[in-house]
Amino acid sequence: MVSAKTLEFNNQPQNITGFTRHVLHELSAMLLQYHHNSDLLFKVKIIVTELLNNAVKHSGTQQTELQLHLHSSELIIIKSDAGKPFDLNSQLQKCNTQVMLSSDAMHLLYAVKENDTRIRFYCEENLADTVDVSLLTEHLGLLIITKAADEFIYEYQENDNLFSAKIKLG
Repeated sequence: MVSAKTLEFNNQPQNITGFTRHVLHELSAMLLQYHHNSDLLFKVKIIVTELLNNAVKHSGTQQTELQLHLHSSELIIIKSDAGKPFDLNSQLQKCNTQVMLSSDAMHLLYAVKENDTRIRFYCEENLADTVDVSLLTEHLGLLIITKAADEFIYEYQENDNLFSAKIKLG
């Protein structure tokens, strides 16, 4: 069975907390027929909060759409807006190339260009003894989403930014 819900957010920073609560309420209603653990709602809260923070800070638009797609084995959260593209093309010129976006004492965050419109994020544990402070960038939200989701993708399609986070159920 597939359930879907589309919600509109007005990109006002003071409304992030209330809107996130609304998303969790809507998702809880969608999840009634599924068995899930409390980790799912925790992950959703983290992901939605960071997606909305990024929309407010970076999209340059007044409105963001959030879609929840619930399947029997996974939940997909898609944030879309018609704002400025997330430009990593200068750093990722060829397909299947990767760039480290950030590093901290615990994690390394990478972006991989899968095609001309799609970038996949992943992270690894940082096993280095020291951290190069010059590599630290403002991608903490992307790291948080990447850690909470089983898959995190950015796509730019026909003037729309699409950030998609997938969480496996069960």
